[in-house]
Amino acid sequence: MEKFMKLALKLAKKGAGRVSPNPLVGAVIVKDGKIISTGYHKRYGDFHAERSAILNAKTSLEGSTLFVNLEPCCHHGKTPPCTDLIIESKISQVYVSILDPNPLVNGKGVDILRKNGIKVHVGLLEREASYLNRVFIKYITKKTPYVALKAAMTLDGFICDNLGKSKWITKNNFNISHNLRNFFTAIMVGAKTVLKDNPQLTCRNGGRNPIRIILDYEGKLAGKNFNVFDNHSRTIVFSSRCEKYNGVECYPETRPEDILERLYSLNIDSVLIEGGASVLSQFYDFSDELHLFYAPKVFGRGLSAFSEFEKYIDEEFDLKIRKIRRLKNEFYLEVIKNVYGNY
Repeated sequence: MEKFMKLALKLAKKGAGRVSPNPLVGAVIVKDGKIISTGYHKRYGDFHAERSAILNAKTSLEGSTLFVNLEPCCHHGKTPPCTDLIIESKISQVYVSILDPNPLVNGKGVDILRKNGIKVHVGLLEREASYLNRVFIKYITKKTPYVALKAAMTLDGFICDNLGKSKWITKNNFNISHNLRNFFTAIMVGAKTVLKDNPQLTCRNGGRNPIRIILDYEGKLAGKNFNVFDNHSRTIVFSSRCEKYNGVECYPETRPEDILERLYSLNIDSVLIEGGASVLSQFYDFSDELHLFYAPKVFGRGLSAFSEFEKYIDEEFDLKIRKIRRLKNEFYLEVIKNVYGNY
């Protein structure tokens, strides 16, 4: 059974960067031990995975089994309820990884299927499915965006040397970095990073460009021709000097919690924070995971990635290293800070 759900999860990942704030969902239909149809949620507003798989089928689905990594919806949204179509298709059995945390569903979809004589099994590859949709789970249950921090540093934790130079500390993180930009809906940096590096903050490996969030509390970037103000993606500025930003989407919030509340109101479900040190430090307490890239270099003196954040050894640390990966002569850590679901 697991092999079919693993395929559903693989299909679900294809929607990354295109379905938010909806979840990532894939579906596989099996009959007599053979896969007869598949589908996934391709982009926001399109058919859900179950509907796509059912409509893709070239043969009768009566007596078949559906594998889907998230509970089928049972309410009218941008598309009709998937539960109705599953029942109409005479699918006899459904395997679900996790229940939908959305209060409009949350067990109701499973109940409807069972009341209509369909056998439903919940929990197959629950950990993998929860991790895949960690952004959606937090966004729906906590009503605030999922926050990831990213930094490239030396072995002793510096993101630039004592002269302020940082290009390029690491050299082998391109693919992972741009996959992250595609996965998370928005990317955030501070005004200092824009002034220093003039980044584009786009996704350059074929993915979707994230929404660019710029923290410019003093309005230092206003009226200037930086790359972040080009037309490659939507740009949102947070500044106490919004009157200086003519023609630019600007909001007055300057506290992290207020900025995240505003982003939630704008239907932005996740943000990848790439720096600099001040922004990483401000948002550390609000973060859910960290992506840290290390190069075999030691500066001794420089700027720490979290130079404006302070914690003590006798305080509790709830960090969990989820992944360690070698990148030629460098390495990458994925660290989980908050868990939503079971993974």
